[in-house]
Amino acid sequence: MLGGLAAGLAASTGGHHRLLQHGQKVHFDNVHTGRNLRIKPNGQIDSLGGNGRPATWTVHAHGSHFKFKNGVGHFLAIKGDSVCGGQGGRFCELSVQPHGGAYVIRSVDGRSGIAFPDGGNYPKPATRVGHGRPAQFQIKRA
Repeated sequence: MLGGLAAGLAASTGGHHRLLQHGQKVHFDNVHTGRNLRIKPNGQIDSLGGNGRPATWTVHAHGSHFKFKNGVGHFLAIKGDSVCGGQGGRFCELSVQPHGGAYVIRSVDGRSGIAFPDGGNYPKPATRVGHGRPAQFQIKRA
């Protein structure tokens, strides 16, 4: 992880993170699997990505929240109990919160999150996600 990147996110002011800037490209490295979050062109979501387009996310800043669009055109979304690809609407607006030296990605209301247990092949039901290792990500510049 890039030290300045993490420090910038943790040192947010006025609801705006200095780290995650609009237009910046990042990778979300899952602490549990050691691989990057991705949405493949077919819509499959896992945390087994490398550094290619499905796992490279462009930041869209919306006040203190964010939308993330990958290089194959999918926005990251939490809709109900599902972590899925979206079109950029309200289910794509997410919160990034520091936790234990890493970050968790949560719905804006904080009730749901993104986690990858059991090897990272599929996301855990979003409403059952806590803050443990499967839900933690290191944020790295792409």
